[in-house]
Amino acid sequence: MSDRPTRFLSGDWGTSRLRVRLVESETLTTITEADSDDGIGPTFRAWQEAGSPGDREGFYLRVLAPLVDRFRESSDVDLTSLTLVLSGMASATIGMRELPYAPAPLPLSGEGLPTARIAPGILPCETLLVTGVRTDEDIMRGEETILLGLAADGLTDALVILPGTHSKHAVVRNGILEHFHTYLTGELFALVRDHSVLRPSLAPSPTPGEAFERGVRDASSANLLGELFALRAGSVLHGTPPEENAARLSGLLIGTELGGLASDSVADLPIVVAAPEPLRSFYRSALACLDLEGRCQFIPDEAMSRVIFLGQRAILAQSASEQPPTRVSPST
Repeated sequence: MSDRPTRFLSGDWGTSRLRVRLVESETLTTITEADSDDGIGPTFRAWQEAGSPGDREGFYLRVLAPLVDRFRESSDVDLTSLTLVLSGMASATIGMRELPYAPAPLPLSGEGLPTARIAPGILPCETLLVTGVRTDEDIMRGEETILLGLAADGLTDALVILPGTHSKHAVVRNGILEHFHTYLTGELFALVRDHSVLRPSLAPSPTPGEAFERGVRDASSANLLGELFALRAGSVLHGTPPEENAARLSGLLIGTELGGLASDSVADLPIVVAAPEPLRSFYRSALACLDLEGRCQFIPDEAMSRVIFLGQRAILAQSASEQPPTRVSPST
């Protein structure tokens, strides 16, 4: 597209982290980046502790401002000419402005995905706030950008697995996100490891290996609740090492998440796993244990950023003719 901006700012505001990158639009290469621990969770708590001021949007933008200001110092780019495409939790109930979810089925062209444009003021650039997607039983925010990027890169039909704190399995047919399911895999692992009676029996980080693979295979026939306490019993009675217990716990949870992929309604679809290391290695091992690796494509680390940029670029293009941006006062 001839009128495409030559650069844009890519923002990912997750629950625990905030990351902004300056991106070349055509090559999708990162020029410079900045990040912080000012995730949506801590920012929401800070807003509450400040007395929940009415200027909520401005409060959040002022958290963003120091990161954006770093680009003034590290590049010669005129920030006033750029747009910050902000994906993730910024449009959630705990974000700066809650946007309605787009309903699935959703074309993965970016069309039909609600956005909100915020004019320069507190930030020197325009901000494009991206919403999430819903079904009657499930919700996502942030993952839709990855799915749009995969579609822009040529994906038309696949079961897309997006591992993480809340893993997503998204069914895409003919370039349309038909439906998806969320699994509490990563969060449940963290809760059991850090806040349960099993804590002394578990190592901080698991590794894929024999104990992990046994957990994956056992997940299909085991009672998960019983298997969880068996980790504690094995530690007390037989001295099972914490590293082995952590690996088996990870295998049980990921095996439970992936159970049924060979026999359900998506058995005809290739499987695309979009996750950074080390998560990708765990899912590769688990899918091999389940004899599904032949159906799988794994997106490497170096391609993950490009996929996100592709999705955000598609959203930016779709938003070009939408409503004018709202203004937020720069006053504190």
